[in-house]
Amino acid sequence: MEYAKTNRRGDLVFFSVEIARKHERGLALREDLNQSIKKDFRGFELFFQPFVNPGTNLIAGCECLLRWKGEKIKDSYPMEFIKVLEDYGGIREVGFWVMEQAIKQQVAWRDTYGELQVSFNVSYQQFMDEDFENRLISYVEKYGVNPSYMIIELTESCQVDKPQELASMFDRLRGRGFKVALDDFGTAYASLEMLKCLHVDYIKVEHSFVRELSEPGHDIDYVIIDNLLRMCRRLGYDSIVEGVENGKVADIVGEMDVTLLQGYYYSRPVCRNDFEKLLEEDKQQS
Repeated sequence: MEYAKTNRRGDLVFFSVEIARKHERGLALREDLNQSIKKDFRGFELFFQPFVNPGTNLIAGCECLLRWKGEKIKDSYPMEFIKVLEDYGGIREVGFWVMEQAIKQQVAWRDTYGELQVSFNVSYQQFMDEDFENRLISYVEKYGVNPSYMIIELTESCQVDKPQELASMFDRLRGRGFKVALDDFGTAYASLEMLKCLHVDYIKVEHSFVRELSEPGHDIDYVIIDNLLRMCRRLGYDSIVEGVENGKVADIVGEMDVTLLQGYYYSRPVCRNDFEKLLEEDKQQS
């Protein structure tokens, strides 16, 4: 019944072992996640994927990505456990934890590696949380981060039903020095229409336009990306192209005057120690 109400409302749904197993796993995930949160976010960890300057091929910063291993469930991926957190309310406190850890990490790297652009993801619901702005400012004051090196990514393909309130939030954050980015541009909410009311600093071009850019028959992807980047420049926005998975794509996109590149060609998301190894390699080359 719960499955029918959630996924197939109005339809006749027959019991199946698969549905029962998914239901049982969902309950187990919920309990394991709740225990992790109660135990000071035990099992949660940030991984980091580099932003690369196409002119120097050196790391300019990174995106923070959430990972989790529970005490009982060790194999859950972000698409699964984040949905559980969103459905049952845990995403609020976990989101604040990610925010604090990202800010804390940027400051920790500053003395050794210089100022790095560090981004973290925030959903539309989190932006609309009445405590979001206060928490953000409190962490800035606590750790002494320079807000201009923090990129806050709006990263959710849902309907933005209060665009003016979101625009006001963006303007306040940018007024305090933060950078704001639209993630996955070209899909779902991240459309041209949103640019009419939201002032941002970065546009992140969705990886589906990029992944097969070097393959024959994908000229349309080239035209789309080239024109998106031209539009960014004319609007005064910086750009980040995701999904750079090989050298050919890196060369093609790098010639389009993009601001930053991101993708498996440079590195998969890695733990802090491995990311610092990449920073050390860059440090020796520069």
